[in-house]
Order: sequence, then C-alpha cells, then structure tokens
Amino acid sequence: EAPFQTAGRQAGEPRHDIAVPREFAALSAENWAALLPRLDLGGVARSVAVNSVPERVEAGVVHLLLQEQQAMLYNAQCDERIAAALSVHFDRTIKVFTRIGMPAAETPATRELRIQATRQQQAIEAIEADANVRALLSEFAGRLHRDSIKALSVSSEGAMAARTSRFSGTP
Repeated sequence: EAPFQTAGRQAGEPRHDIAVPREFAALSAENWAALLPRLDLGGVARSVAVNSVPERVEAGVVHLLLQEQQAMLYNAQCDERIAAALSVHFDRTIKVFTRIGMPAAETPATRELRIQATRQQQAIEAIEADANVRALLSEFAGRLHRDSIKALSVSSEGAMAARTSRFSGTP
C-alpha cells in the first residue's frame, strides 16, 4: 500500500493534490498542512500545530519549529496533545518536541493567509473586469467599494466566484 493518500482540494488551494502521509516516515514540512485537518486537535495545540512545520522527523519523534510570532501560544501540553493525535493517525507512539524559530518552509497558517489573499485579489480583479459591473458603474456614475468585495469559493474548475455588497452612484 502506498505511504500517501490524496486529500481533496480545499477552496483556494492550488490545483495539484496534496499527499497526506499514511506512514510516519513520509511526514514532512511539505505535507504537514494536508495532514493537520485529519488530526483530532483543537484549541491551543491546534494553533501551535498550524503555526509550525516539522523541522525533522526521526525514529518516532517529530521536531516542530514554531514561528517566533506565535511563541506565546506554546506550552509543554501542546507537544503531548500533538503527539497523541499523531500517534492515533500513524497507529504508533510518537513524541513531539517544539522549538521556537523562523521556519524556512511555509506554515499551514501562513499558507492559508497567502491563499486567502490571492483569492481576494482574484475576486477584486474579476469584479473590476466584469463588463456588466463596468456598465452599471458608468451608467450611474458609480464607484466600486473594493473593500466590499469578498471571495466566496473556487469551483472544481478553478473559476472564482465573487460578490459585491455595495457600490455607490448617483441616480
């Protein structure tokens, strides 16, 4: 059986699938973001996990690197909770040790922020390029409020859906 299983895309994710590690030896910084939604983690432990990346994986131990900006979240119980969730997923005893630093790889939280910002920019560009919106703005001497544009979702084809909640103009 293959050491990975494929996770479906979440809204805003790149078109390629992310391999979710099924075997402990396959765990890496690259697939950490795909694995986390499958772990039973909540609260502070989840926050620590999404703001960290595996720095090293060796002999039943995961060495996480937590972003310096998130250091105030960390306590020793986080390691225990993350280790317990990983142990259940991989069906073996795993230990976790976290240190504070600057990860070279993108953390899941940073990745999500990047994806959201990209989706938001795409939504704004789509609305501004829409011929019907431009016609309405021109007809009514309107002005588009960019901050009212919110990205909604990405379809299976990758097309951006967006909405505008307001524009102003004089009738």
